[in-house]
Amino acid sequence: METSISIPDLIKQHDERTRACSVEHHMKSSSPTYEQIISFGEDAVPHILFYLKNNDGAGMNVMMLLTDILNFSPYTPEKLTDDKGEEIKGFVAFSVAEYKQAWIEWGEKNKFI
Repeated sequence: METSISIPDLIKQHDERTRACSVEHHMKSSSPTYEQIISFGEDAVPHILFYLKNNDGAGMNVMMLLTDILNFSPYTPEKLTDDKGEEIKGFVAFSVAEYKQAWIEWGEKNKFI
């Protein structure tokens, strides 16, 4: 007998199992929950956004689900510049908190949450 687990429960499990991961590949491969959530496609988006908004500890491991399902990100990191104001190629000022806030604002604007 196979039991069905809800999308919110899968997201919580994914977050708990991958929270300590710091490498993208590990966040995606260290738990079967990643593929399970992705398989729901856009149906999972409101649940992921709700989880992000209501769980302070939710981070990159949860936001990557949104990016992979929707194939975009509402957050653009700031390019770093040197003391002459010239762009330092390959480096950006990336903020997980700003990335999370961008997703929440996008979700609210687009009526997902």
